Amino acid sequence: MSKLEKLNDRKAALVAAMRKLSDKAADEEREFTAEEQTAYDQHKADLVDADKAIAREQDLVALEKSVILQKAGETHSQAGSVNSLGPETSKPNITRETDPNAFKSFGDFLASVKAFEHGAVDGRLQKYGVPSGLNTVTPAEGGFLVPPEHGSLIIKEAFETGSILSRVTRLPLTTSDSMTMPYLNETSRADGSRQGGVRGYWRGQGDSVTASKPSFGEMEIKLKAAMVAGYATDDMLKDFAFTGALLNRLFANELRFVVEDAIFEGDGAGKPQGLVNAACKIQIAKESGQAAKTICGDNVIKMLARFPVRSIFSPGAAWLYNQDCMPQLWKLSARTTATEGASSTSDAMPLLIPAGVGFNTTRFPLLGGIPLIPVEYCETLGTAGDLVLTDLSEYILTEKEAAEMASSMHVRFLEAEQTFRMMYRVDGQMGWKSAITPFKGSNSISPVITLAARA
Repeated sequence: MSKLEKLNDRKAALVAAMRKLSDKAADEEREFTAEEQTAYDQHKADLVDADKAIAREQDLVALEKSVILQKAGETHSQAGSVNSLGPETSKPNITRETDPNAFKSFGDFLASVKAFEHGAVDGRLQKYGVPSGLNTVTPAEGGFLVPPEHGSLIIKEAFETGSILSRVTRLPLTTSDSMTMPYLNETSRADGSRQGGVRGYWRGQGDSVTASKPSFGEMEIKLKAAMVAGYATDDMLKDFAFTGALLNRLFANELRFVVEDAIFEGDGAGKPQGLVNAACKIQIAKESGQAAKTICGDNVIKMLARFPVRSIFSPGAAWLYNQDCMPQLWKLSARTTATEGASSTSDAMPLLIPAGVGFNTTRFPLLGGIPLIPVEYCETLGTAGDLVLTDLSEYILTEKEAAEMASSMHVRFLEAEQTFRMMYRVDGQMGWKSAITPFKGSNSISPVITLAARA
């Protein structure tokens, strides 16, 4: 974390402390105590000092950048080069639309980097910094940050094509790498517990009601780094358009896999917490006498019975399953009697509607009216986690707005390869912190329902 980021975090902490003091007094419907007023005034004074420190740091960073760029330009001028790069603390938001001289494609950028290896410096490269510890003044340590617009395109492709990523709720972080986000502490839909404690009444004339207020908890978000690295040979770099398109595709595919796997089953240690590890998860027991490695209609119906009604109609609702389960799922039916294993099918009703059949105009089969999506992250048939019913819109994914990409031509110099690296900072967890007891009924509900092992 840079010094400027630390100063901004310090400022945010002071504001949060002031808000906490103010909210406490407001909730208790009173003015500040003498001690609280002293603390508030001190935080306010510290904020003034923090703003001054931030302004000084911003000035110094700008001056350092100017000096280094000037020295680098002089060095390359002596060697017959156009100009050079110096380190930057942030990447400018330059796109093809805002700057006609920006790189037209990832392949166009690769061409400029390749040319630099032979001493020709493209002036457009000066708009971008270099990775920490790398510079273009010392050729053995050379490297360039990939233009941020191309890193953003890779992230965009990953989210648009990912069956899981395209359904989660995304919240961007812009200045800090962490935040504390409030959530509604709701564990029951009974009177006096809904919305974390809000109570509504029908009021008769002259009657009084009891005041209520919601209860909130805090969700801590701290970004983790997902990184993808790859190499391209000098021969491949000769075909810049092909290599650029290939790297875009490979990086997007791998990033999608790494992040989606964490969303599904991450343990929260250095990665997001996966939905199957969420505290709100409900696991449905297998049927009495159910054979190993099977999925029956009653399994599916009982899972649906514990799924929130609002989630059934949510665009994020999905069944996630391992493809080993497909032969079981495509034969599922509901029966009007307890004869799951009976030979007669006269009373059977199919639970699955294939894509393109009847009212199902989607590209996925519908199981109980909810899309059935095969993913690599689910366990094999018969293992807990082979079939998961979830509302992915209840999964909160926080991220930096753009991925950080960098390249170096000297990490694999002896192998005649160019190194490309992308780092994407992200964190996530389910918004529900526990299963919820419904208004009427004793069986709790949750946006994450799994099936117990049938080994």
